[in-house]
Amino acid sequence: MNPPVIFGMTVYNSAPFLRAAVDSILNQSISNLVLVAVDNCSTDNSEEILREYVSSDPRVRYFKNETNLGQVKNWNLALQHSREEVPEMDFFVWAGDHDFWEPNWLEVHLEYMTQFPDAALVYPMITAIDANGKSFQRKTKFPSFQSRGTSTSRRAERGISEVKGIGNMVYGLFRADAIRHSSGLPCCIRPDGPFLYDVLTRGEIIQIPQPLWSRRYPDHNGATEDIALTYDQHLTRLMGHTFDGKPPWYANFPTFTHAVILVWTIFRNPPESGIVSRFLGFSMAARMLKRRRSWIYSETRWLIGRIWRTTSRSN
Repeated sequence: MNPPVIFGMTVYNSAPFLRAAVDSILNQSISNLVLVAVDNCSTDNSEEILREYVSSDPRVRYFKNETNLGQVKNWNLALQHSREEVPEMDFFVWAGDHDFWEPNWLEVHLEYMTQFPDAALVYPMITAIDANGKSFQRKTKFPSFQSRGTSTSRRAERGISEVKGIGNMVYGLFRADAIRHSSGLPCCIRPDGPFLYDVLTRGEIIQIPQPLWSRRYPDHNGATEDIALTYDQHLTRLMGHTFDGKPPWYANFPTFTHAVILVWTIFRNPPESGIVSRFLGFSMAARMLKRRRSWIYSETRWLIGRIWRTTSRSN
């Protein structure tokens, strides 16, 4: 039997949805899997629920942080504990504690991994659901991107220019070899961006044309209104839960931070041999900064606004 697929679930105060999420993973049509749940110091009864699963299903492992480490560190702990629990793992999945996986999610993803041996990431079409599990239509479209049959440089170019919805793609099935060089997400706002851009250089990204995963939006009011925040609201929200404690100074410059991380990550661990490959991150970063000029403007405006409000309160 092949090594199990590891689901690294990040957990924080989602007890009302936790059983449905865990059951949908454990009830996959392919049972050779391990669920590693990392609890970011929840204050509800998430621990009680997960310990019940640990006692009843040997595939479930549970870890609880002594303090809230912030979102990024908890995500990386899910990857770290998964590697420690199953060092020989071939595939890895980040899992949310309130989402839902169709029973054939894993089976279909593994079929695609077999069909496309150069794939680094396979991810499905996505359904948005509310707190009651009812689907609704988003005005902001979910991602639709794949890079099948393209060279490393072409994948990098297309990824920077075309990829949207990275926050959903990152919940797909990763080939472990494609992320083995990585310790996880970088410590920055929207860390899945530079992480996935790096993965683009390690292999193909394939989308399955089936809605096999439901992403839950517990705060959605049931209307068909767009659930997206303004960019300023989005940054303020992320600043609050991405880090443990006070955000680092560079958190105020997320787009420039992504560019620096991309350059350094690929220079340090190039996807291919040769000096040209080491400098691929520079061209990707330049292309990204050009594409995100409006983001840079919004981030600058957002930072000036924060400084102005802080100065006004101090006076």
